[in-house]
Amino acid sequence: MSNATQQFHYYDGITSLHTQHLNTHGVLHFKQFVSAHTVKQLLYEVKSVETFLLDKGATVVNGIPLKFGSDVNGAPLIQRIAFASQYSQVLKEFLKSDKVQQLVNLLGPFNGRIGRLKKMAW
Repeated sequence: MSNATQQFHYYDGITSLHTQHLNTHGVLHFKQFVSAHTVKQLLYEVKSVETFLLDKGATVVNGIPLKFGSDVNGAPLIQRIAFASQYSQVLKEFLKSDKVQQLVNLLGPFNGRIGRLKKMAW
């Protein structure tokens, strides 16, 4: 029997063992779900979106307020970026990937969505 802190690896998809663990413990931890290269790429994209939104003076995206702060050097940053995938093809494709969609399917029945509508408001 597995414990709640057990880590799994994602190989070819979600297995019945993964689903059973999630149903039993309410948590599913995949170690190295994406590669280090992918993480760097996603972080770069989020930073690019942040720069774009700051440069445009955005305060909300699709009615969701952006949360602002400053980094350790006092430079402005966005602490919560809503709908970042609207401004990055890389982020959009990642969210649409089979890997991520399999995780979303674990939430079933899932009445929410991963926002991908291009509606800018600021």
